[in-house]
Amino acid sequence: MKRQRILLRLGPRLFLSYVLASLAAAVSGLAAAFLAPAVTYQGLMLKVMYPLKGATLQQMDATLAQAIAEAVSVHVALSLAVAIVVSLAIAAYVSGQISSALRRLTAAARQLAKGDFGKRIPAEDIQEISDLGQDINSLAASLQESERRRNVAIASVGHELRTPVTALRAYCDGLREGILACTPEVLERMSRSIDRLERMAGDLSAFGRAEAHRYEDLTLTEVPASDALQASYDAMRMVFAGADVALLLDTEALEGISVRADAARLGEVLDNLLSNSLAHTPKGSRVSLGAKVHELDVELVVRDEGHGIGPEDLPHVTEPFYRGEGGSKGRTPRAGMGLGLAIASRLLDAMGGRLVLASPGLGLGTTASVFLPRVLHQA
Repeated sequence: MKRQRILLRLGPRLFLSYVLASLAAAVSGLAAAFLAPAVTYQGLMLKVMYPLKGATLQQMDATLAQAIAEAVSVHVALSLAVAIVVSLAIAAYVSGQISSALRRLTAAARQLAKGDFGKRIPAEDIQEISDLGQDINSLAASLQESERRRNVAIASVGHELRTPVTALRAYCDGLREGILACTPEVLERMSRSIDRLERMAGDLSAFGRAEAHRYEDLTLTEVPASDALQASYDAMRMVFAGADVALLLDTEALEGISVRADAARLGEVLDNLLSNSLAHTPKGSRVSLGAKVHELDVELVVRDEGHGIGPEDLPHVTEPFYRGEGGSKGRTPRAGMGLGLAIASRLLDAMGGRLVLASPGLGLGTTASVFLPRVLHQA
């Protein structure tokens, strides 16, 4: 049968230990005081009776006083010795418990410092130390997850860089060895590979700024919501037309409605969401750009009829470098390095907004909602 663990805070535990030590010392001292006379009685009588034979009254008083003083000294010394031993034993037990728990915490912290994030600290009997141990466990789990993400990021960046770099290497080798002619078609293919590298470098730079919360150029102003949607529609409609995907715009609900945002950054977010929808929407389908007005905020909506997001992926799609890969049945790997939604989410956080993604399931499309603070004008 498992012992029920009783958590006690350090202050009450120390106070209780002091009380127990004092009581134990008092009880043991009293016990020694009561038992000591029986032990020393016979020796006292032998020491007193023989010198009293034939002694004067004054000599008797002096002998008895000396004998009583010696007996009291023996009793007090014995009582103090027993009380001190008991007190030290209780103090050693309590301090040993605390120090052993702190040593375990220290050892775990040193393991974390060495990069071993898998170690966990068991619960302790002392509430404060147990809480500290659980905090260290949470820190270890967080560091372990960060390490996992770092490894995924390195693998993802390496994987994404390999394709355009390999293509450029092949074209360069072909041109150098005379296998390929320097035709406009070859140059165009090389240019596309370079463009892809530039986009990845830009994404990595933008993500680095987002992670470091460096938004020196972020300026929050009153932005007409319809203008923001119209600007993104105008910037992306030709791209959608070339991909044979219809882009629809509805700004009717936004008449006279403004949001608090950085216009340029908001455009980046909307363009990012539209590009993401286009990448996962088949030809002949539609992507709609609209809005809903709430009491305190405005919801800008990008809805597509694309591949959708599985329920196991939905909570993670805004994580850096997450692309829905992992071997789960039915998952659809996402294109790119998995930074677009992460950057968009962090930009919105910096503007006081938030990004909410919803999908009924794979093959059923995705809805991306951008919530931004609504500018309320006093009447």
